[in-house]
Amino acid sequence: FGPACANLGIMAQYGIGIEPSRNSARLLFEKGCSFLDPLSCFLAAGAFQNTDTADAKKKAIEYSDLSCLGDDARGCVLRGDLARQQKQTVIALDYYHRACDLNNGIGCYRAGLISKVPIFYFEKACRKNVPEGCVAQGLHEMRQPEFSLPKIAVLFENACSQKQAIGCFQLSRLYQENPELIPGPASLKRPKRQLA
Repeated sequence: FGPACANLGIMAQYGIGIEPSRNSARLLFEKGCSFLDPLSCFLAAGAFQNTDTADAKKKAIEYSDLSCLGDDARGCVLRGDLARQQKQTVIALDYYHRACDLNNGIGCYRAGLISKVPIFYFEKACRKNVPEGCVAQGLHEMRQPEFSLPKIAVLFENACSQKQAIGCFQLSRLYQENPELIPGPASLKRPKRQLA
């Protein structure tokens, strides 16, 4: 019954075939979560996440926990976010790591932001097409004593091709300082002469 409750809740939330009602949606998500449906739990957690009462925050934590236990990586990311808001970095890292293990690139990226070994997580995030992970990996690589400019260029190109502005900026900066990295004919790599 859980997935049916999730679907009905989404219909209620967005007014698909019925009058929109966030309250009805939340109740349906909670009902679906009572059947241990991970998606319903995730949606219930999201419904309570941005509410300022202590009870709502407690429910958001409880539902995101259940979602994560049901292997919904989005629930793990949300639970990590809630832990981070409460300055519980170790707990947040555990949930982000779990999301990353469930092949969620956002979880990998966020784990990298707070981990003492970020490169492992940034690499996984980049492989999962999270452009911020590629940028973070490239910037991390640049700080290493021995680094590969072509590898860093590929990381920034990957981010830029996904329309990540910082990746494009870093790529242009890298090309400006190292024109030999620019792909294409050599004539494009030489600076243009300016007219006097």
